[in-house]
Amino acid sequence: MEMIPVEGSSNIAAIGYDAETQTLRIRFSERRLKSGRVPSTTYEVGGIPREAYEELLAAESKGTHFHERFRRNPNYNFVRLEE
Repeated sequence: MEMIPVEGSSNIAAIGYDAETQTLRIRFSERRLKSGRVPSTTYEVGGIPREAYEELLAAESKGTHFHERFRRNPNYNFVRLEE
């Protein structure tokens, strides 16, 4: 799946989408905390319509949009991918 880099987001590094399987892939940015570095993580979630993916790409704040539209939705099952 091709991943599109996300410019200007402190939360999301890249987003990918497979229209055939309606699968969204999202790579979160590496973060630095007082306790140390948190490496980037990548998740996949299925059942995402193309329109929802396009709304995410068009959102002014992709991180906020992702968390409000997808992450807080109990109907979506996120799978963490091994790096």
